Amino acid sequence: MLSDNQVLDKMRFLSDKDIVLAIHCENNDIVEKSTARMQELGKTKFSDYPDGRPAIAEIEAVSKDVSLQKLRDAKSILPIVLWLRQSMSWNKTNERE
Repeated sequence: MLSDNQVLDKMRFLSDKDIVLAIHCENNDIVEKSTARMQELGKTKFSDYPDGRPAIAEIEAVSKDVSLQKLRDAKSILPIVLWLRQSMSWNKTNERE
């Protein structure tokens, strides 16, 4: 995992080369905490995986990446398919409650 400064350095390096940086965005602290909680609850099946990676982990990381892009006038793409799937899963869970 790269620090914010390392990401900024990569963006700066690539910005004048017309190269797009692909970034997978997840806040590792949120993911680690959520995963640990899922393990404590005994939720370790493959179907439990999305619940250990809440949408807010990607929302926070995507927000930070967009801010870094603006700071460096850089181009990057953000794969957010997982976030969309998690959001739909989250919505279905909350509809049942």
